Order: sequence, then C-alpha cells, then structure tokens
Amino acid sequence: MLCTPIRITNHAPATNDIGPHEWKLQQPSGILEPFTITGTLGIGQVAPGGAAGKVCFADSGQSATFFLLWPPLFRVGRGVWLLPVSFR
Repeated sequence: MLCTPIRITNHAPATNDIGPHEWKLQQPSGILEPFTITGTLGIGQVAPGGAAGKVCFADSGQSATFFLLWPPLFRVGRGVWLLPVSFR
C-alpha cells in the first residue's frame, strides 16, 4: 500500500465537499491508480481553514516518480503534486 499525507485548505467562506474518491495516483508507467478505502481522509465537508488526512493506493512495485492528482468532479480547478522517489 502506498500512502501520502495531504492537507486541503479551503479559502472560501463556505464549506466544500471532499473525499478520497477525488484523488488518483499516476504511476511511473503512466497508469492511473484510484484510491483505496484504507486512507484516513473521509468523505464529508471541509470548513474554511482546512482538513488533513492521507490517501492510499495499491502498490504496483514501481520505483520512480509518481504524481498525485486531484481532478475533482463538477468543479473548476485541479491539483498535481510530484511525489519523490522515496514515496515508494
């Protein structure tokens, strides 16, 4: 299992929906891996200020650069983070 901590900061004055299902991991081979249920980021809302947790993915055994992707449905915006080789 590959897990990474995340922090979501809500800069809006209202709450926003969040959930682990919005996260994907791009493996070094280019394959996108969906989240697994074992992380600590729950489904719910994040109040102005932020929320923290971790998202987890199946371990493909690859060793190289991974990308953490946040392409939320029905919202404008996205996030891409480069995860170091030591992530694996």
